[in-house]
Amino acid sequence: MTPRRVGAAGICVLVCMSAFVGSAQAGSARADLDRASAKPSEFVTVTGAGWQPGTIVVVEVCGNEALDGAVDCAPSTATDIGVQPDGSFSTLVPVVVPPSPCPCVVQVTSTNETTELRLPLEVIGAPTAPPLARSAVPDIRRHLEVTQAELRGSSFSGWFGFPARRTLVVEVVNKSDVALHDVAVAVTAGKGDAPTGYVDAGDIANIEPGETHTLRIPVSFDPLQFGELTVAGSIGGAVEPVRFGATTTNPPVLPVLLALLVAQWLLLKVRNRLRRRAERLDEEPPADAEPDEQGPIGPSADDEVLDLTEPAPDDVPVVVELDEPAEENPTTPDPEPEPVDVALVDTTPIDTAEARILRRRAEQVAEALIAASAARSQELEERAARAEAEANGRLLEALEILDRADARAIEIQEAAAAVAADTLRRAARQSVEVPRAGGFEDSISNAVSKALAEVRLPTGID
Repeated sequence: MTPRRVGAAGICVLVCMSAFVGSAQAGSARADLDRASAKPSEFVTVTGAGWQPGTIVVVEVCGNEALDGAVDCAPSTATDIGVQPDGSFSTLVPVVVPPSPCPCVVQVTSTNETTELRLPLEVIGAPTAPPLARSAVPDIRRHLEVTQAELRGSSFSGWFGFPARRTLVVEVVNKSDVALHDVAVAVTAGKGDAPTGYVDAGDIANIEPGETHTLRIPVSFDPLQFGELTVAGSIGGAVEPVRFGATTTNPPVLPVLLALLVAQWLLLKVRNRLRRRAERLDEEPPADAEPDEQGPIGPSADDEVLDLTEPAPDDVPVVVELDEPAEENPTTPDPEPEPVDVALVDTTPIDTAEARILRRRAEQVAEALIAASAARSQELEERAARAEAEANGRLLEALEILDRADARAIEIQEAAAAVAADTLRRAARQSVEVPRAGGFEDSISNAVSKALAEVRLPTGID
């Protein structure tokens, strides 16, 4: 039989099957198509019943009746759908021309690989050929091997909170004897072991047997991500893809600068507050000081009080002298009245007993007043001395705190300057001694990362 007749017979068999199938069944599991033929870029609906609840079903369009497994299937049509608790599912599948010639089928496979159904589908306009017997070609996930996956490049803008940009370089080797087409590549980026940021990676259009294909995928991380950043990806295989990962470091320059600025601001604020407090202590008088430094002058509780209500002896005359008023001058304004001086004058020439008693009492009153004034003056002087000593002590404490704050600020500034200088030296040394594909920016980035990891800033004020 000629190949043409064989091809015609195969097409006839496919058309005859299309009249009856749009469905398939294996045990209790069943799957159906809403139609038997479709054009590329159209969609067909696949429904199922009797599948194991909670499992994932993979649906894809394949050529050659999917006899060679995933090699005959188009990865771009692979669709994952969860089985409902009643064992049913429904999904739309895009129709494309598969990598192998028709007869074409829609392959439905459960993730536990216990059930696999093939629903015949006529792809209008697709090439056809007699189906080949199942060969020993393994699944696609056993074909591909990722030999290298790393992130290259650096971006100074990422150090200050902007999106960090890198280039993901992945080398994929096809170790099989067949060419692979439209191999899907999925990549996510972010922090942690399971990043969630989407990265547009595209597909591998064609990879020949034994060929090493290098993917260069631009990766942009989210803003304000510092420290270790991770990229995770997978290539080919809807059920068990080939997975890979890579990491990079974005130096936390922005957080360090913010911490230094905040520390400097706090130190300045504490210093200014202490300085204002010291100035207030210098200006304000002590709280226990009297308004008048001399204090009230008068007899104290211990002084002898002279009772002036006692009548004076009759033989002791009291003379009151009054200043004579000035003569009236009609040409000048009246002057203010002069205060009247009242003086107690003893004009008795005879030294009588009563006179001696009055003199002694007057002397006692004068001595008591002088002693009270001297005691009060001494007490005020002692209080003033104590207040001055306390104010000086507080001022000295405030000045010591200011000195410690200034010293700590200088230590922080010196530490920051040392970090910057060490970073520049390491970056320059690495750029000269170890040139690599990442460029000068990559060397500076690694140097800054190591330097910042070794920095130990001084603590705050005690």
